[in-house]
Amino acid sequence: VVQVYEVFPEMVGNLQLWCMVMELIDGTNLAEYLEDNGILSESKALPIIQQVGGALSFVHQQGLTHRDVKPLNIMLRRRGLEAVLIDFGLARELTVPGKLKSSSIFGTECFAPIEQYERRAERGPYTDVYSLAVTLYAMLTGELPCPSKYRKPIDPLIAPKQINSKISDRVNVAIIKGMELEPHNRPQSVQEWLDLLVPK
Repeated sequence: VVQVYEVFPEMVGNLQLWCMVMELIDGTNLAEYLEDNGILSESKALPIIQQVGGALSFVHQQGLTHRDVKPLNIMLRRRGLEAVLIDFGLARELTVPGKLKSSSIFGTECFAPIEQYERRAERGPYTDVYSLAVTLYAMLTGELPCPSKYRKPIDPLIAPKQINSKISDRVNVAIIKGMELEPHNRPQSVQEWLDLLVPK
């Protein structure tokens, strides 16, 4: 997770804005890396996803969901391709099961799960599981799936293995499971999903 060194208010006219001083990451974001290098093999993609998954597990332990996991929000350090999760602008508190919370309807279209399109919805680690699974889908296929809000009535998910036959059956199944439309059908924690990808 990107390091935050200081948070402070700044007055802009009559408006008080909160500012953060964060670490400078020497590297590139995953979106640019994929643009320059093309799709990744499983052996290169899975360690990056595991690192981001570890960061998300930490975020969830703090009682938050990220809600905008995507290649643009994953930095890769120039040395060693260490992944760093950035941009917590859409982060929100986890909800207690059975309790709905109002929130803005935001997210990046192809990466946002169905519950992010609802103004009042439960959100939990499974919300970020969906986005992380889509990120892996993009890393291994070079394509984005149909946005979740359109999948049910019109366009079912195209399995990643149909696009890239080199994807293993295990990873194919894990991505599909992580991208289940209904939140209760997805793994309920990032670690549970990572265990489908890379069994212990």
